[in-house]
Amino acid sequence: MAMVVKNNLGAVRTTNTLNKNSKAQSKSLAKTSSGMKINSADDDASGYSISERMRVRIRALDQANQNAQNDAALMKTAGGAVDNTVEILRALKEKAINAANDSNTDEDRATIQKEVDQFIDQIDDNALVQFNGKYLINGTRNHAVQSTKSMFINYDLDVGNVLGGAVTDLKDRNGDSLEIQKNRLLASFLGY
Repeated sequence: MAMVVKNNLGAVRTTNTLNKNSKAQSKSLAKTSSGMKINSADDDASGYSISERMRVRIRALDQANQNAQNDAALMKTAGGAVDNTVEILRALKEKAINAANDSNTDEDRATIQKEVDQFIDQIDDNALVQFNGKYLINGTRNHAVQSTKSMFINYDLDVGNVLGGAVTDLKDRNGDSLEIQKNRLLASFLGY
């Protein structure tokens, strides 16, 4: 006896339609839940590319905003310490003037000296104020910046110039000297 296989075309069509509708429903649900028109490259490839680029820019701007807020907090911390130190210095001046008054006894001056010592300790504490583990106003960053500035404007240099050679020996593309004089070199860096 031969075996006969029959296809139920109505059921196959219904299954295909169900799968298509389920996929569309899934996309619609994703758009609704995220609130965005484009959720993947399937929705709109070029639009997705643009939206991702914008998301990167937004995240960068958010980070820049966070950095600015951190810097503002750092400045407020340092400013508070400086303001407190200024107030202490004013009080120290007041105490010094008070101590110079002839109506004070040696005991009075000793008491004033104790207050002055406490103020000085507070100034030392202010100098050790930190933000994220970094000292802000203790003087460790008080140093002259060592930098140089080169000003070669519209010069194509000769390929024969030696790397690490003297600046005064530099030549232009025609092999002619740039006529940089040793005694004027420092003055030009300093702006004279």
